[in-house]
Amino acid sequence: MLIHYGHNTAEVDSHGGLVKIDNEHYEIHEGELFTSAVVSASAASGTNINILMSAHSGEASHMVFAVVFDGPVLASLFESVTLSATGPTRTAITAYNRNRTSSNAASLPLSAGGNLTANGTTLISMQLGGINYNPGTIARFGGSTRGESEWVLDPTKSYTFQVKSLAANTSVSVALEWYEHDTE
Repeated sequence: MLIHYGHNTAEVDSHGGLVKIDNEHYEIHEGELFTSAVVSASAASGTNINILMSAHSGEASHMVFAVVFDGPVLASLFESVTLSATGPTRTAITAYNRNRTSSNAASLPLSAGGNLTANGTTLISMQLGGINYNPGTIARFGGSTRGESEWVLDPTKSYTFQVKSLAANTSVSVALEWYEHDTE
């Protein structure tokens, strides 16, 4: 028997014990947790890695970003951005359902590349790495737990997650993880 309370789900097992899983784990089982990644093997100093999350008619995306890097970078999240009509071509990014038995598809359109002509509103910007950083560091953007780093993205607005290399030959990987629900 499943019991739902707030954003939690519990189950009574065959021995009468209460089994609880956290919300993200539940979203995986429901086929509503998605992941995607972008890798830049060697970015020159000043190179921007742009990931566009386009406005859409789907549900709100509850998003967490993680960055792996071997040199200093500046990571930023922008809302209501304007993209240049010229410059690098944007390439669609595939979103994978974390429940590989589910046929649910993400409603959030993702693409990489392109140039920003207007950043829109800067929601957060953080320098990661620096003088005493450890190469290969994994940084959850915005905090060390999901509760500190999750952003609920308005489906009627476009967002760009940008990682700017601050040193030559910096390898950068960006992972996105999200589930989709209405905002209520």
